[in-house]
Amino acid sequence: MNSYLRMLLAAVSLLILTLVFFLTEKREEYLKEEVFWKVNPDKIIYHPPSKDFAEKFQDFSQVQLTIEKHNVSLKVPPIFTVTGIDPTSNTTFVYEGGYNVKNLFTELSVLRIKSIHIIEDELLKKMDLSLKDSPRIEMYKNDKLVKAIFMGNVKSNLRRIVADNYILTTLNHPFDKFRGSIAKFRERQVFHPGQYYIQKVFYKAESQNIHIENEPNEYKEPIGNVWYKYDGKKMKIDPLFGNEMLRILKSLNIALFPDEPDGQGFEIAKILLDAQTNQEIEIFTSDGIDYHLKFYPPVDILNKRYIPCKRVIKNIFQESVVYVREEDLGKLFNSFNTIQKAKEYVEPKHQKPKELQKK
Repeated sequence: MNSYLRMLLAAVSLLILTLVFFLTEKREEYLKEEVFWKVNPDKIIYHPPSKDFAEKFQDFSQVQLTIEKHNVSLKVPPIFTVTGIDPTSNTTFVYEGGYNVKNLFTELSVLRIKSIHIIEDELLKKMDLSLKDSPRIEMYKNDKLVKAIFMGNVKSNLRRIVADNYILTTLNHPFDKFRGSIAKFRERQVFHPGQYYIQKVFYKAESQNIHIENEPNEYKEPIGNVWYKYDGKKMKIDPLFGNEMLRILKSLNIALFPDEPDGQGFEIAKILLDAQTNQEIEIFTSDGIDYHLKFYPPVDILNKRYIPCKRVIKNIFQESVVYVREEDLGKLFNSFNTIQKAKEYVEPKHQKPKELQKK
């Protein structure tokens, strides 16, 4: 009797499992998301679709991208880079990754799915999935491949993908980033120290060498900057001058990349860099990062004035050329001129209220 009961229970269990598989195979959504994996990659490589699938994924980038996470230290957020080869000029480019890159690592590190299917040729064809032709993403840890994702089509904001030998459906948002311009992956802010503060700034021009230091009062909230310049001797300067320089530095944005529609291409950018640099700025921040900015003679691009700029984050990467508006950089250079001419700053004495003075 016990043997018969066990056989009956086993048969019922098998029937239930078969029914569950059949139902989940036919529908595309669960009632809630399920975590499919948790990984911690330090590199993501995007491969564009093959020529055979180019029409199916015509709005996807045709440029292979290598997106890397560079750990600076345990207490400092990582820095991201985006590397690729420009198809027009065959030029290798490297740029700092922006918020879309940071989000991409977060979203793909914890993959949440809506449904799971066993791989079948009919489903692959229906979902525009091919292990040979689909655009794909590879994730690496210490140069070892940990996950690969092949992208298919979209239905109801769900992207069909193949990963770990299953057909999965998941939210489309991370994969949608690879559609359209690749400039969306790049950081446009020239200098962004985050929660950290400037320690030193060196500005070099044809007839100027300015050395500025900041010794902030870390006990104030927020931290109060205390600015000095070195002009034969250490000299305290009006905090308004140093803070204005810092404000302009933080507001500097990249106006144009060479491979954007108005950017004129990397071939023109290479020629512009043959000129001597006009000005250089080196910035040391409290997180141990050394920024080096090089500026070249101004240029006209489609009746707008830009200054070509190259940026180096020491020991991490050297960025390809970008264009910054001449007007914006002019404000920064003027702030350095103001600091150079500044006289020694004397803290104003706090006077007693008039009522107390009379007594």
